[in-house]
Amino acid sequence: MQNKYFGDIHDFYKYVLLKRISEHFSLGIYWCLVPNDISKDGNKKLTEKENKKDSKLFGLLNSSKDKDLKNIKPYFSKNTKYFENIHEKYHLNSIYQKIAFEKLFKQEIIFFDPDNGLEVLTTNNKNKFKYLSYETIEKYWIIGNSMIIYQHLNRDKNYLDDIILKITELLNIHKIGYLNVIRKGHVDYIFIIQKKHRLLHDIIADFVNKNKEFKIMKI
Repeated sequence: MQNKYFGDIHDFYKYVLLKRISEHFSLGIYWCLVPNDISKDGNKKLTEKENKKDSKLFGLLNSSKDKDLKNIKPYFSKNTKYFENIHEKYHLNSIYQKIAFEKLFKQEIIFFDPDNGLEVLTTNNKNKFKYLSYETIEKYWIIGNSMIIYQHLNRDKNYLDDIILKITELLNIHKIGYLNVIRKGHVDYIFIIQKKHRLLHDIIADFVNKNKEFKIMKI
């Protein structure tokens, strides 16, 4: 995630979803924050449609002239925790991950917002701070956290199948939990759910039913 994207249309729908989940679970938001780059992509502006859907969130995002993720905190309940350190030096990966874990591990649901999504074959030591590793997923899963991963669609049409296969094999997911994916535009939300958080599985279905911008992916 980069601060420069704060307040765009992708952010709006992301927060609507997370707010719904935070009404039932303690939420840990792991921004995976990296320095802003010089690209000019993203930042699609909100419309009147979003204003009608959630005027409070619409107003909050539009009034935040400075692009800073900290501005979203008033939207969530006080039991939501955030890890918002900026990861600037790739050689400090292990320290960064340790601080994040200590901050968030007691939360029931962890939301990850990696800049480039889940790690891929070309991920290396110098760029892996922009990706979420499968090692990190396994670490949180073992201690009982459920997770949500914000993942931009990949050009490879089979990319989601590959991700699902890796997660299934890594966590033995079909025996000890649930795996769901919902899509909004060019973004997938990958849910890795512990059996004890079965309610989250139901919340997803209800949320998609009430928010037609999203659809449940068959996996």
